Amino acid sequence: MGHRQPKSIFTDQDQVMMKAIEIVLPESSHRLCMWHIANNAKQHLASRFVNAKFKAQFNKCFYGCESEIEFESSWATMIENFEIQDYAWLKRLYELRVKWCPAFSIDIFSARIRSTQKSESMNSILHQIMNSSLSLI
Repeated sequence: MGHRQPKSIFTDQDQVMMKAIEIVLPESSHRLCMWHIANNAKQHLASRFVNAKFKAQFNKCFYGCESEIEFESSWATMIENFEIQDYAWLKRLYELRVKWCPAFSIDIFSARIRSTQKSESMNSILHQIMNSSLSLI
């Protein structure tokens, strides 16, 4: 890339990768993959997602806030209304909000990409059709 760093880079929530990007690509905006977060949310909040009101409020926080103020208000409403102050996974997600919430990245170029899904899809396809004994040639 001509010794230039990417404007944005998307990964899952891997702690080692986060630290490496911080050190090796300090000028890049490190964003977290929304697809991975959504999948993790389904696991960590499975009992909550059966409630349509919770799901709507979570999705508003996740996808629907256009400003930091709107996000903070929506998040606080969700935490308070559904009494989920003690959910460690949500606390960590909140700490990382600047890496995944679109309201915090309005001024960062990302070509509207929000996930690593295209590369994940390609990896999945290649793993289905290839094995370790198959030659690429």
